[in-house]
Amino acid sequence: MSTSCTASGTHADSFPILDERQFVGLGCGTDCYIEEASRLSEQGLWAQMAKTINTFRSINHTLFLLSSGQISMAAAEETNIVVLARQLDSWADNLPQRLIFTTENLEYFKAFGFGKTFLAMHIGYHHFQQLLYFPYLDSHPRSTTPQHVAYVDLCKKNAMQVSAVARIAFQDASCNLLYYIIGHILVVSSSIHLHTLLFSDLHEADEARGHLVSNFEILMRLKNYWPVIDVSVGRLRTFQDNCRKMRDDLFVLDNWMVKFLMEHSTKLDPERWTAGGREPELPPVADDPKFSEFGAVALEDNALGSLSALVGGKSLSNDALIENALSWLLA
Repeated sequence: MSTSCTASGTHADSFPILDERQFVGLGCGTDCYIEEASRLSEQGLWAQMAKTINTFRSINHTLFLLSSGQISMAAAEETNIVVLARQLDSWADNLPQRLIFTTENLEYFKAFGFGKTFLAMHIGYHHFQQLLYFPYLDSHPRSTTPQHVAYVDLCKKNAMQVSAVARIAFQDASCNLLYYIIGHILVVSSSIHLHTLLFSDLHEADEARGHLVSNFEILMRLKNYWPVIDVSVGRLRTFQDNCRKMRDDLFVLDNWMVKFLMEHSTKLDPERWTAGGREPELPPVADDPKFSEFGAVALEDNALGSLSALVGGKSLSNDALIENALSWLLA
């Protein structure tokens, strides 16, 4: 069979991709298969996910260029970020009706065993979005244009969507996303929730707090299958430790941050700032009301089974919650 290669590097005339449900129920001959596949290939979950591969590769490359100083933020936004944002928006806008994220569609795919694939497609989409807009979380931007503010909001919104989709996935045993990479995705999402806790209003911070606890509970479940999840949680601990030392500069996109975001198997240098020639701030003093409970609250026995009990504990500071949750996860 001869094939032709398109500009994007895909083989347009290769054996067509069949919708997952049609494939599972396939009972006709090859001619029938090709006819059905030609009609339904755009409905396939894997076919749609494949369309985002080049976009993800470009996001990765853009973050690398920014972190290494090879391109300025303004130039990256004009030539890379706006284009990549448009690609992701176009992908979502052009999804077939059956593949849009709705409860009805999830039930449809669950009925024949593809619920987790459906959820994986959507959590991947939101992960790419949270990565793309992550550089805008820098608390010392050179400009705070309406576009910049909008991108910060999009980063937080997609981080919350990552958590929401993951929570849905782990409410049903048939949809559990029991993959190691989900741990890394939730760690990135959690780091954005930490930004929200530090810099947002009370309502937004409370919402982020709930998503953070949900992420931690899922990470604990993933540890039952992937002991290496401890590495991912340890990276979040390192992130949080740096957050306590110099929170105003934490979200600067440097080489350390790119390793945190993209190189999920790379060991992070715990001394981020001193390695870069800057001295960290002193740890918060004990009488600082923001940190008075930090590290001083022990989890009750009934909280060890579920961190959800901590969400409503408003007397427990955000920092104390995070500290105790990470200690619980790494126990």
